[in-house]
Amino acid sequence: MTPKEIFSPFAKVALVAVKEIKEIERKLKRETDKRNAAILKKQRSALKHIIDRCFRLTADFLPVSVSKVAQEYCRKEELGDIFGIRWGDC
Repeated sequence: MTPKEIFSPFAKVALVAVKEIKEIERKLKRETDKRNAAILKKQRSALKHIIDRCFRLTADFLPVSVSKVAQEYCRKEELGDIFGIRWGDC
């Protein structure tokens, strides 16, 4: 599968969630009942979580690329394979 084929379904879900968040924001501006406002805020939070998960899940499947300069730096400094370096290793 190409990166586009992997990413497209997740992007579609995220775009729908963004539209829903906009609608919730519109409703929150009109809402005077605190209980309803709390429910809307929870819905907004859940949708933001869905968007976050969509993009995090795609990161596991999309190929990672690095610059030739970064690869060369790791080789010169004998840091090992650049794809094996993790956030806390630096």
